[in-house]
Amino acid sequence: MINISALWGIWSGPLWAVGGAVGVIIRARLQRERNHLDATAQALALVEASKRTISQLNASAERSLAFEMAARVRDVSSLDALADLHVLAISARLRCHDVEYRAGLALTEFPPFPAFPAKQVPPSALVDEPKMTGAAAADTAEPGAKTTHE
Repeated sequence: MINISALWGIWSGPLWAVGGAVGVIIRARLQRERNHLDATAQALALVEASKRTISQLNASAERSLAFEMAARVRDVSSLDALADLHVLAISARLRCHDVEYRAGLALTEFPPFPAFPAKQVPPSALVDEPKMTGAAAADTAEPGAKTTHE
């Protein structure tokens, strides 16, 4: 009969070594697959985060553009109302001077009006088309045209 304890004594060392090596290989392979799955999940999370950020930036730009357009509309309507007020004030001055002149009174000194229009709407990078300057403008210039850089 086979002596199991002797057989175990002879083969147990190499079997444990082979089993341990196979176990290390399997463990390394599983860890590599786990790392790959983690990297894929991180990449997907990063893509989702960038999509959210882009959509938030787009919404913010649209809100900013809407606010700027509303401000421009208010500025234009305010300038229109100010123009009407300016015309009425000049008309009132002229009538007052006319009445004073006909009555033989000294003409009233009115304070000067502020410059009109009061302010201009500044250009906007969001609304207005960008102006070409420098090399970009030179590329679109007529052939043989003089430039300011010559």
